[in-house]
Amino acid sequence: MRVGKAVPVDDKDAPRRDGGFILPLALAIAALVLLLGLAGVYLANSNLRSARSVRLQSQAKYAADGGVGHALAFLSAVPSGQAWPVSLQDVLQGMEVTTTIQPQGADYQITAVATGPQQTRYRSVAIVALNPGGTVNPVFGEGLVSQQNVTLDGASTVNGTVHGNTGFTLNGPLRGSASVTASPGATCNASGNNRVWCQGGTPTNLVPPVTIGAPPIQTLWNSQVPKTCDVTLTSQVVINSQSDVQNLLEKGNSGTAKQPLTVCMGSNNLIINASSISLTDLTVVAGSVDVNGSGLSLTDSNLVVQSANLSGGTELDNSGIFALDTLNANGTLNADGASTLLTGGNFTFDGAARMQLNDGLAVIAGGNLTFNGASTSSAVFWTGGTFTYDGSATLNGDVVAAGPITANGSAAINSEVIQNPHLPKSSGGLVQLLSWR
Repeated sequence: MRVGKAVPVDDKDAPRRDGGFILPLALAIAALVLLLGLAGVYLANSNLRSARSVRLQSQAKYAADGGVGHALAFLSAVPSGQAWPVSLQDVLQGMEVTTTIQPQGADYQITAVATGPQQTRYRSVAIVALNPGGTVNPVFGEGLVSQQNVTLDGASTVNGTVHGNTGFTLNGPLRGSASVTASPGATCNASGNNRVWCQGGTPTNLVPPVTIGAPPIQTLWNSQVPKTCDVTLTSQVVINSQSDVQNLLEKGNSGTAKQPLTVCMGSNNLIINASSISLTDLTVVAGSVDVNGSGLSLTDSNLVVQSANLSGGTELDNSGIFALDTLNANGTLNADGASTLLTGGNFTFDGAARMQLNDGLAVIAGGNLTFNGASTSSAVFWTGGTFTYDGSATLNGDVVAAGPITANGSAAINSEVIQNPHLPKSSGGLVQLLSWR
């Protein structure tokens, strides 16, 4: 029997054995790509949820602060015999806001809680005091109050109220513990987080309109004219030295802080040419006063005139300049204590003012007022016209304007309850903000 001879087989014709390794590798790579894609989707969704949570929390904060503002407005006109605690309900930026006002000793605690989607919650708490009547009208302890509209064009910091009877425009970021209000029928415009105060062109916090009116310039000026005169002068007086004050103006007389010496000059003028002149315990009624020298200092003294031109630096300490027609201050003007600047016309304040205890400067104008303060000032501005805030200095005080209020720079305002004898008194209570967190 013949046996067949084995025929060698070429390796290249043999079937390949590595197909079982490539398939698992491809599946593994596909699974890894799928996992990376799922991780990216999860991370993106997580970032979106986080961003929405931050946005909701910011909205809740502003909504809760709006609740505190509502409570402050309520307390400013609280009826006698009011039962406590009081609960107020609001809807701000889609958030439900519950605000409770509860007596806390002699003060009141305001607690505002805002709740919204995704269990968003923010709590804002303020402590306030209600001062008795006889103090300054509550309007002069609020912050920025206009009987027309308020416009904040720059980044502003306001610790207090921003109110416009006819509305407001908030173009820049509004920082601080501000409460923004308007009166029924008002319109508004706001951007960014400021929209919490303005929804669809309508203010979210509506309070009764302010009706304080323009300052009664003639009445205030008349109140400073003495009924009797200790010294009567019938001609112009020129002060060239400190001794001229005693010899020419006071005629050898003197007064005290409780009983100032009154000098009546009629329509004659008082001209001060010398520098470093001091007037103490003195009231001068004249046609006009011209200060040409630098360093005029008034202590417990008043100048009651038709017009005043202050070319040099002037210092007021519990004193006043009452100019029925015009008041021009081209030099630095600084004030301490319950001092007063009054004019029937327009006025620009370029100086600084400091409080003594609760007493501070009142700047009162029948026309327009401009604040260009070079440093921090404690003052109340009351104008029958417009108020313009052009500087960047901090104002610890308040503004009340019959016309519009405009802040062109980075306004910084801390509302203060400033006492001054020439501001209107209140028969009701005054809300004083003690703390807010």
